[in-house]
Amino acid sequence: MPRHLFFFLLTLIVPLSLFSQKPDFQIKGKGSALYLTHKVSPKENFYSVGRMYNVAPRTLASFNQLSMDKGLSIGQIIKVPLDESNFAQSTSRSAAEALVPLYHKVGSGETLFRIGANYGNVPLEDLKKWNKLSSDQLNAGANLIVGYLRVNKSESSLANSGIKSEETPVVKTPAAEIVPAAEIAVVKKETPPALEEKKEVPVKTPEVTKENAVSVLVQPAATPGSEKEGFFRSEYDQLAANNGVVSMSGAASVFKSTSGWQDDKYYCFNNEAAPGSIVKVSVSGSDKAIYAKVLDAIPDIKQNEGVRLVLSNAAADALGVTSEKFDAVISYFK
Repeated sequence: MPRHLFFFLLTLIVPLSLFSQKPDFQIKGKGSALYLTHKVSPKENFYSVGRMYNVAPRTLASFNQLSMDKGLSIGQIIKVPLDESNFAQSTSRSAAEALVPLYHKVGSGETLFRIGANYGNVPLEDLKKWNKLSSDQLNAGANLIVGYLRVNKSESSLANSGIKSEETPVVKTPAAEIVPAAEIAVVKKETPPALEEKKEVPVKTPEVTKENAVSVLVQPAATPGSEKEGFFRSEYDQLAANNGVVSMSGAASVFKSTSGWQDDKYYCFNNEAAPGSIVKVSVSGSDKAIYAKVLDAIPDIKQNEGVRLVLSNAAADALGVTSEKFDAVISYFK
């Protein structure tokens, strides 16, 4: 092949390899300054990139400290801001919109709750549902959906990467845990009529498991002010039979969470108990107790100074706590 023809073909191949790459859907930045990165392709400008990511051209230029008069250069890396106009942390959308999953790469030692807190306090239930997780355990290096890019179907080429309506994520449950249909029928038949009237069955339940069959068909839904000890009581009792229990007392505070109000699943932060373990919590001087799963160590922020436990508001309500801080007795395993 003539040398000049080889270099001519090379000039055609290289641009194709440079600019046919898929967009990077991994979120960067922290707090309220979240963004994506985009490599500028031939013929792209602030307007076309803005339409692609559903962001105003002037906002795009300002976020990158660029002038719209100068335009963009081929191969230039720009930041695409994520804000209320294009960043969603809910799967609800209009018929004209598409939701493109955005990811966080799990670091070593990161917990599900910590990641959710870093991206606007995303509830654990949502993170599990979006990522089809059946537990709180994460693998370092995994890509975790933490939100969605909201784009216009008719204007953005990214719409094809969006989730489909039939692909609504659900919580994955091991097949061995699925309750046989015959067993479900028996539970339904034996449930007292009066109890059936009290239950609050979720409208969208993808599958019935041993865990939710009992709570949906037998137990009435928990309500604020209930005296229930919590979903994790049985797990604590099983572990207590074979492990030494340590008790301590100290100040406790409360954090807001959507968990626990309906399913009695209470959560907390504690520096002594291991993440994922279960602790028993009671108010000093009271016999009433609840059982909560430890999400992580207590976040190192000013409002948590001097506290030994941070408890979910549903758990605090079950204990009858009405103040932001209270004296607690915490029992955990060595």
